[in-house]
Amino acid sequence: MAEINKSCKRAIKDTIKQLKIESEKKKQDNAKIYDLYLDLQAICQFGFLNDAENKEFYKQYSDYIKEIALNRVTDDAENAETWRKLYWDIVKLESFWFFESFLIYMEHKRPYEKRFYEPKKKTLKIVVDDLQNLEDSKTQKMLTESMPARTGKSTIMVFFGAWICLRHPSSHNAMCS
Repeated sequence: MAEINKSCKRAIKDTIKQLKIESEKKKQDNAKIYDLYLDLQAICQFGFLNDAENKEFYKQYSDYIKEIALNRVTDDAENAETWRKLYWDIVKLESFWFFESFLIYMEHKRPYEKRFYEPKKKTLKIVVDDLQNLEDSKTQKMLTESMPARTGKSTIMVFFGAWICLRHPSSHNAMCS
């Protein structure tokens, strides 16, 4: 595992260096820059799959790609759809390991006003983080949440149950509300 992490760190460093060089050029090659972000995405994917215990390390780079992709959607109207696709590909990639990404990706084709999580993110973020910690914990086996009526307790647990089934298809779980 240490060898994988070392190789991924080296590949990330080299890719970031190339991105910096390309970005500083007066005449930027947008296709080359996009390809470098795809390379960075592939490194993150490899890291998530083969070095999951260091998933937070790879998450910081996938977050970086999402930030750049969103900026490019607004700054590069000609290629906005390409950058939008990269953004959603990264969210989809993260969704196996991160519950919040799963929630966002599950609803990404719904109109914003009909979405469950994003409009209530400020309220539900702490619950999402608690559920993420429950899944990541080697010792914690149970979590109880107490929230006011109509805040989305049951719905968030339905999403959590779906995420757990995705991550552990041959396992069992008990959920009640």
